[in-house]
Amino acid sequence: MDFRRSNNQGKFLFPAWLLPILDILLIGSILLTHAYFHHVRPTAYEIEGKPISGNNTHTDTHTQPGIDPDPDPNPDPDTNGEKYEDQITWGSGPWFTKYRDKFTETVQTTENGYTSPGISITVEKRTMGKGSGLVTYYVADIYMADIEYFQSYFAKNKYGSGIRQTVLEMDTDSGALLA
Repeated sequence: MDFRRSNNQGKFLFPAWLLPILDILLIGSILLTHAYFHHVRPTAYEIEGKPISGNNTHTDTHTQPGIDPDPDPNPDPDTNGEKYEDQITWGSGPWFTKYRDKFTETVQTTENGYTSPGISITVEKRTMGKGSGLVTYYVADIYMADIEYFQSYFAKNKYGSGIRQTVLEMDTDSGALLA
């Protein structure tokens, strides 16, 4: 097949069916390049030379009730370095009175649950269907005395793009109650 003009000027002509294919390939390569640099490649963001991570993403820090976000180098002898679960006041929080029976005065951990003065989590394993259509799933009932108890952990606790961790890695790194 000869792709030259009939007057033999020596210029190469593409067949008409090849032009849309070349356009699609060119646009696809541009989009893939853009996606790689903006969404896939791991990038940690910085503001004024300081990395943005975990608690540094905003100045208005919301922490667990009763916990000082900037611990004193000379801690109060009454706390004795207790974890925040042990410092939570029994009966505090706007939802405590509504769900009082879900919380306990001390931290209690079981195979399928966790209760403390501010958080209650119960996980149930359920199945549905029969034979090859059997589906197993888990349902978690979560109660919090105050929204301040809610915390999340994603991607090594950094704000960035292309940072990936499995759920198990995030659970292990953060000491999560539920993952």
